Amino acid sequence: MKKLKKIVCLLLIMASMFVLFACFDNGNSNQDDDGDNIPQLVSLTAVYTGGNIVVGNKINGAKIELTLTYDNENTQVLSPLASGVSYWYQGQQIQDPVNYVFNVVCEMTIEVRYQSLSANMTVNVVGYTVTFRANGGTGTMFAVENIYGNYTLPENEFTAPQGMKFRCWAVSGQEKQVGETVVINANTNIDAVWEDYPQTQEEIDFLQFINDYQKLENLSKEYNSSGYQKRVLVYIRSSKYSSTQWNMLGGSLDSNFVTYVHEHDSSVEYLRTKEILTYPNSTNQIDFVHMIATLNLVMTGDNNSADLGGWGGDLCQLVSDLKTTDKTGAELKDFVLTKFNQNSSFGAQDVVADLDAVNIYNIYKNQSEKSFAKAMKDYYRNITESARKTSFAEYLFQGQNLSTTQQKVDYLLSRLSNNFYIVYLNSTYGISFENNEELFNTCLTVFVEYLCN
Repeated sequence: MKKLKKIVCLLLIMASMFVLFACFDNGNSNQDDDGDNIPQLVSLTAVYTGGNIVVGNKINGAKIELTLTYDNENTQVLSPLASGVSYWYQGQQIQDPVNYVFNVVCEMTIEVRYQSLSANMTVNVVGYTVTFRANGGTGTMFAVENIYGNYTLPENEFTAPQGMKFRCWAVSGQEKQVGETVVINANTNIDAVWEDYPQTQEEIDFLQFINDYQKLENLSKEYNSSGYQKRVLVYIRSSKYSSTQWNMLGGSLDSNFVTYVHEHDSSVEYLRTKEILTYPNSTNQIDFVHMIATLNLVMTGDNNSADLGGWGGDLCQLVSDLKTTDKTGAELKDFVLTKFNQNSSFGAQDVVADLDAVNIYNIYKNQSEKSFAKAMKDYYRNITESARKTSFAEYLFQGQNLSTTQQKVDYLLSRLSNNFYIVYLNSTYGISFENNEELFNTCLTVFVEYLCN
């Protein structure tokens, strides 16, 4: 019986201690002395309202806004330099935030910590602007923004004054060559430097053409910056290729833009009817409107449309022109060779136009500031016959593991026969891949050997 009493007493003592500890709550009570709940911190927000920070400068501490939010939805402004506030970037603490020099051009995310809370604060650090000046030349080079530190001088894109050529760039009064590195730590003007150069009439005419095309691009951009490059292609293409099918695939002519060009600079209207494009140091003559029309469809990004407007459509037309021949085998191939890349529906001017449209577009799409005028200038300044064919073949057989001529012919035949535009075109010519199988194979063989041999 005594043991039982002792056990009961022990239990009573333990219960009393539990009540006592519950009352004190180990010193962590969320209530004040009156029993009211104490507001608890739940979040921290951090915003920089000082706008962009130019690289090489410090943050404006007065523009850092820190706000604490409590569980009762009340808020409290927290001083950016309050005790317990710290700033972190990429895992490293910024020891003296108001004297921290921002030396990287980027959208910087700074972590702000206070007690157990943290918040991200975005600071946009911008660089300097490099502006190119023609210094007597013509044309446009877009300014380059957000530059800081080492900058590699680019190729000249201006057109030289007549009788002169580009020599170098002038940076802060010093002559620098293309490819040299200069240090940019302020907004900088870079001037083209020209020197005397006796140009041939062919070079003068070509540079005038490039300058006029760029004028047309600028007019289109002024008219409406949305789709301005395509608008120029349609403007030129539609002078010769304006059927319902062409308009459906490449876009319809904007008659208001035609009026706009006429009223603002009629000197470039000749580009709509320019038949032949020539370029320095070459005997090639290119069907200019044909090239622009093909470029128009290549720009859509649809291979079916591009093939129809370029090599595929021209090859089918060649097959149509030769469909009545009774020649076969080697005799047929010799016959096709007398027509392909010669005076025919797939003649030299058409072949080069088809290849150049694709190659020029591949230059254009990799430009930071896109301009077909610049792409054509760069392309025709350096192109060789071998490079022309190689570049086009790389595009045509991209992603295909083809080593023999016959494998390439079979691939192209499959590509054409699965192109519903081409199938429809063939029906209008009265030809088909089944009924004219040998002729298609022979024309494609000649085409592949022209590109790859």
